[in-house]
Amino acid sequence: MFKKLKDLEMNDVVLTARKLPESTNPNHKRTSKYTGVIKNGKDAWYSVMNIDTFRCYLGTHNEEAIAGNIYDIAQIQCKGLDTVVNFSYTKAQILAILME
Repeated sequence: MFKKLKDLEMNDVVLTARKLPESTNPNHKRTSKYTGVIKNGKDAWYSVMNIDTFRCYLGTHNEEAIAGNIYDIAQIQCKGLDTVVNFSYTKAQILAILME
């Protein structure tokens, strides 16, 4: 993984966000526009990721985008650069996430 990062500049975008398809059911209230995010109740959003056959809850957040960002950080730390993320990240941001 670090070999891929070695030849890049700090401002180069390493991971780009995947565009999710539009929901087939727009009235579905638990649908999030971010991967790994589930709505819980009125105002809460869960960050969730699957590791093997286990579902890991990463936390509950007030904002959907924050829950999506937490999911991205966990995915990058667990799976490296070969992962699907919600937001785009530069080399500097990836290195900061991996050093946490």
